[in-house]
Amino acid sequence: MKLKAISVNNFRLLKDVKLSLEPDSTIVVGRNNSGKTSLTEFLRILIGSKGHFRFEDFSLNCLDGFIEAHKLFVQDRELGDIRAALPEISATLTISYDANENLGPLGDFVIDLDLDCNEAQVNILFSLKAGKISELFSESPTEADVEHQIIIASLKEKVASLYDLTIEAQDPSDESNKKTISFSNLESIIRLDFIDAQRVLDSGEKPILGKVLEELFQSANRHQIGSERRSLADLLNQATKNIETDINQKFNGNLSALAPIFDKFNYPGLVDPHLQTETKLDVNKLLSNHTTVSYKGYNGINLPESFNGLGSRNLLFMLLKLYEFYQALSVMQPQPCVHLIVIEEPEAHLHPQMQSVFIRQLLEIRKAFDTDNLCESQYLVTTHSSHLANEGGFSSIRYFLTKGQSQVACSRHTEVKNLKELYQGVELSEPDKKKNKEFLHKYLTQTKSDLFFADLAILIEGATERLMLPEMIRKIDANSRGIYALGRSYVTTMEVGGAYAQIFFPLLEFLELPTLVITDIDATNKPVGSAKRKKCRVSESDGTSNSCIKAWFNKKVSPSQLIVLDEKYKIHNKIRIAYQVPDIAGDATARSFEDAFILSNSTLFDDMQNIAYADRELQAWEIAQEQDKTDFAIKYSVEITNWETPLYIREGLEWLASEFCAPSQLSEAQFHEIESEFTETNVAEVEID
Repeated sequence: MKLKAISVNNFRLLKDVKLSLEPDSTIVVGRNNSGKTSLTEFLRILIGSKGHFRFEDFSLNCLDGFIEAHKLFVQDRELGDIRAALPEISATLTISYDANENLGPLGDFVIDLDLDCNEAQVNILFSLKAGKISELFSESPTEADVEHQIIIASLKEKVASLYDLTIEAQDPSDESNKKTISFSNLESIIRLDFIDAQRVLDSGEKPILGKVLEELFQSANRHQIGSERRSLADLLNQATKNIETDINQKFNGNLSALAPIFDKFNYPGLVDPHLQTETKLDVNKLLSNHTTVSYKGYNGINLPESFNGLGSRNLLFMLLKLYEFYQALSVMQPQPCVHLIVIEEPEAHLHPQMQSVFIRQLLEIRKAFDTDNLCESQYLVTTHSSHLANEGGFSSIRYFLTKGQSQVACSRHTEVKNLKELYQGVELSEPDKKKNKEFLHKYLTQTKSDLFFADLAILIEGATERLMLPEMIRKIDANSRGIYALGRSYVTTMEVGGAYAQIFFPLLEFLELPTLVITDIDATNKPVGSAKRKKCRVSESDGTSNSCIKAWFNKKVSPSQLIVLDEKYKIHNKIRIAYQVPDIAGDATARSFEDAFILSNSTLFDDMQNIAYADRELQAWEIAQEQDKTDFAIKYSVEITNWETPLYIREGLEWLASEFCAPSQLSEAQFHEIESEFTETNVAEVEID
């Protein structure tokens, strides 16, 4: 049996989401504050805290519902209308099973009569108890038009006591067919275990791992009498009993020797009790508070737990916790139908290679620890690590995207995107897409791209643009006088060349990730008598060899057409393409970044001085051919930085910054004044005779 999907409504950022889970491992990725923690906290409260949600757990957009319900109550409207307006936290768990599988506790949740249906649906509802509407509003204002904060304050503390959790078995094929189930039934079918993101590993001499040993001992005590693990636990218990007896005998004997001294103080008297000691050793406390895991040192000297690196301790901690989970699972009666292990940010303190190995070995860990094959556990891993995400592959990744205006908190909510859907079925129907999928997976794995965690993306041709791009971004921000904040945004830069950028388009659009594609116009022509097209200057060209440009426009587009295109044709949804154009109307057009830079900064190159405009293209072309790309990039990104960004890149960066980077703290009037001045300065075209 497997947990197939989780749907959640009105819990924090999870306004309305559905997360499908893979049979083995599901990897949740996304930027900060995109809802990953909301998901794990929902599961933790649902099972660990028995669904005791608080007012603060409601999505912010639910506040309007409480306000509306109060208004209806004050107006003495129908109770049904008031209840309908009150927000509720709801969820649905979908569990799949095989037709010939023993349902066990899940049988209580299977209420359909469809032999072809192999799913059980569990509805969870946190809502106001029956008959409690008047009590909910008993301390609320009696007028509707009062400050919302006053209404919310009157309701806030009542939600925890007047709302409760309802569990229902739902017929997947008939919404009207439901059956109320007790919470204990839910606990019997699903077990959740958590390895939290906040793992206190650096705590001096405090025996962190000893607490894990305590849990392992407790689970061993629950094994059947005579089993190997129970025998080990019994031996440990007997050892402590022997120590107790020894301490009691020796200490009480020594205590008796103090009797003459007590006599000097007239103790004990006629009514005073005689002193007697009794020592009780709690094995659990011995393990958790007084047992440390040490590391084998040299010449019999063992090193304490805290002497090992945080990465090794984190890995050991996670492995011991996983072992603890499986040992606890082995003694559960009845056995749960679903076992979900939530691991938050396993990458903490682990170097990149270890991160990749960890995610690859999760299934091997399951095989090693679940020796009785009791329950094929599923893993839900939340991460900010590109190494973990890219290693998992598209089918296992769930991308959490924050939607809504960042300035309006109540409008923000999470949308879950299943990357498995992006290339669903392409293996059979579209070989080219299959090839592109394989390319993307290999690229993301080998380059460890931060694509899944960035606010913005910039795709570039090669190392020259990559080395000089930070300085270009700094210039864009500086010239905007506070309007743009591109340098403070989380931007991932990927070198993809002109031949591969288009392969990323479906993924970028699926992720809704604002992206600038900086590529070369790559002008070509077909010389007379030649069978192949050759690269040439733009003025001599009638085509392009750039695959990205041809995919964006069409295969027959020419540089002369590209140069005069309006900006609107360079933008599709949240992606913009940028290629070489003249810095000023009538000037030469470059073929690549180097000659574009030379044309934009002629004063930096002696060979560009005192030449006619008609010769600028050829001269820049020839200078560019002589440059070593890496030396060129280092020189103008480190040694010489007083230069102008070529127009095509500047326009692209300004689009990315103005459309998707929040402005600094300026008044609206200041913002529009600077924006108008900035636009007039940079958009004006100069005609050249």
